[in-house]
Amino acid sequence: MQRVTIINHKGGPGKTTTTVNLAGALAGLGHRVLVVDVDGQGDVSSVFLDHHENLPLTVADFYNDSGVMLQDVIQPTTIEGLAIAPADDRLNEVDTTHNFENDPRSTALLDALEDAADDYDYVLLDCAGKVHLTGYSAIVAADLVLVPVECSRFAVRNLATVHREFCSVQQLINPDIALQFFLSKVQPRDKTAETTRKSLEKAFGVEQVMQTEIPFGKTFLTAINIGKPITIHSKRSKGSLQTIALAQELIELLQGGNHVQAAA
Repeated sequence: MQRVTIINHKGGPGKTTTTVNLAGALAGLGHRVLVVDVDGQGDVSSVFLDHHENLPLTVADFYNDSGVMLQDVIQPTTIEGLAIAPADDRLNEVDTTHNFENDPRSTALLDALEDAADDYDYVLLDCAGKVHLTGYSAIVAADLVLVPVECSRFAVRNLATVHREFCSVQQLINPDIALQFFLSKVQPRDKTAETTRKSLEKAFGVEQVMQTEIPFGKTFLTAINIGKPITIHSKRSKGSLQTIALAQELIELLQGGNHVQAAA
């Protein structure tokens, strides 16, 4: 089982959209996929489930020492090979904004996912756009941290907190954790994408910036609004083909052992 945490502390780069579409692409390639919603807003839960707010058990229960097991929380979806561990607003109640490293709850997701080691090929953890305990715990649980980056002159500066948390986990908990960035919402013929890529490569290294870029388009918005990955909603669209390419590049990085651990 490979665990991928999708995170960016800046709002708007497409974290939830990436999670939904990557999950659909991986499932479409024949893999067993689990999505874990680590955002109290429950956006990714609402894409795959109806009335997720009324479920008796959610990801929030992993943080309160209740003894809830992962299998008690997982819900099936309508997509073959894809399941979800949903969230609700109770997750906001457990969040803190300081001293993550010393909080025993920082390993809550890692501990929960151990129960599913043989049940899924890929686990995608979708995080909220803020600095908080649950996001840090999702990094703790990851084999690879995947950061969607919206093209702008401020993109790299806004990644400082994610990189700091990643380095903390790398130093204290998991020296083998990997970090990858990719460009999202890329506009046609927009030179900002090239500038952003160069800035990322200069700051973090060429090896840590994925080659695949995800374009901007209304098809993405339509797909998520109707509760479907773009790979199902619009199979032949550029967005779908690029999402599949991103999934394949991710698989190669994880299974091929070619990913590079970021230097702290």
